[in-house]
Amino acid sequence: SLLETHLKPNLIKHSLLLIADIFQKGKNFQRSAIAAMLRRCPLREFPMLNEFLNIIMKVQHQNDFEARSALLAVLGGIAQHVVGRRSVGNLIRRSLDSHDIEEQLAAIWAAEQLVKVDGEFAHAIVGQVTKMLHDPAVPVHLHSKLLSILGQCHSSAATDVLESIKKLLSGSILKNPVSGSDHAFSIDCC
Repeated sequence: SLLETHLKPNLIKHSLLLIADIFQKGKNFQRSAIAAMLRRCPLREFPMLNEFLNIIMKVQHQNDFEARSALLAVLGGIAQHVVGRRSVGNLIRRSLDSHDIEEQLAAIWAAEQLVKVDGEFAHAIVGQVTKMLHDPAVPVHLHSKLLSILGQCHSSAATDVLESIKKLLSGSILKNPVSGSDHAFSIDCC
């Protein structure tokens, strides 16, 4: 809120770079606090975005699921500013396949935020989400969360989403749909 009320460009730029540095070098509780701040208090403008991303994206290479989850939460929180950034979209898509449930849930949330504003990302992720819904290894409790990604998609991906949902409901892709007999799954699709 201080950044929003004191619109001094140099203060905002300097503060965001300090926040990025803390995020990269700090502990996971600090990363989580930064992610929560950016989720709750979205910035209207984001000066120094390239520099900010260059610093925080280094966290993706750490062998720490919690750190990567915080990174995904930050990216979801600034989704309206990272539209069209393929590196962000690729990270989210890779994290959807994570073996860590916390990272996977953070990727689902970040994907929900980005598909609302980025048509290119929405087109790219529809097939992956559909494939995940057909994968028997994906826990059933994640199905409604994955479906919410499809439900949030940018209008430019509407045709892809409708085709996907038709295939899911008809079970035409699967010989034995994981959730084919589950009425809740059908309701979630609708």
